[in-house]
Amino acid sequence: MKILYVVHRYFPFPGGSEYYVRDLAEETLKQGHDVTVFASTNKGDQNGVKVTDDPYVLAQKWDLIVVHGGDVISPDIVHAHADHIKSPVMYMIIKPSESDVCLKGLALHKYLAWSTSFDLNHIIKHGMEHKAVHVRHSIVRERSIGGRLTGISMRGRLGIKGSMYVTAGGFWPHKGMKSLAASFNSSELGTLLCFGYEDHGDRPQDTNKVMTIMGAERELVLDTIAEADGYILNSSEEGFGLVLLESMINKTPWFGRDLAGAHEMQEYGHVYDTEAQLITMLSEFGKSEYDVETPYNYVIANRLIEHTVSDILSVFK
Repeated sequence: MKILYVVHRYFPFPGGSEYYVRDLAEETLKQGHDVTVFASTNKGDQNGVKVTDDPYVLAQKWDLIVVHGGDVISPDIVHAHADHIKSPVMYMIIKPSESDVCLKGLALHKYLAWSTSFDLNHIIKHGMEHKAVHVRHSIVRERSIGGRLTGISMRGRLGIKGSMYVTAGGFWPHKGMKSLAASFNSSELGTLLCFGYEDHGDRPQDTNKVMTIMGAERELVLDTIAEADGYILNSSEEGFGLVLLESMINKTPWFGRDLAGAHEMQEYGHVYDTEAQLITMLSEFGKSEYDVETPYNYVIANRLIEHTVSDILSVFK
């Protein structure tokens, strides 16, 4: 089949959307389908996947167009022209939006893919549940397990003594790294290590309790997550939070605000509403007492990229 994925920016640019759509495209290609990605920001074809920024690709005949989210340029082109695109479109909600362009896509696209209860509730709210398709977020096993950069210990490299917690993502305000750093600076919890890219004014200052690393290789981030006492997702908004799955497959406990993926998978981690609750959780937490096997097995059985591609292609059955 001919499948077109749509995302605002494509790998090798960093970011959750960029990596996720890369993984979906490459797995779909691996399964024998003809795959193209439409992304307004890209660096050309990648790993056998055709990549274009030409919007006229939407006029071609596709068995399915899969759109990642909305309120960004390439997906919004699809939503805005939903009444003119002849191929069937699957709109992956990612983050529910009430913008006019996203609501147009919600109303006119053939399939609406939901991953979390927040997505599904958004679909139901607008009376479109008859078009709902459950599509799970997932990760690539081989790309998500730390330990590939053997011999590198961030504790040893940075002289960290005691507990080490990790958070990662773009240095955007909604990631909540500055406020999380402030909480660590006023506590006795150990060291917070912040990995980030694209500093948009929310990179915390380094202190004796907080360290930041800009533009680290993904492998190094995963190695450090595998070594950490816990991973923290302090975002005020998330599409899903794939790093929670990466924590689970590396057998590292996670702590996340009660939204998106953290809400869906709370039985496999720790959710909180306020940073005060988080600090209390961490002060009472012992990694040695945490069941890391059950979350790991859950990911292996339900949250690998082949599961997601199977969910997407299930509309043809």
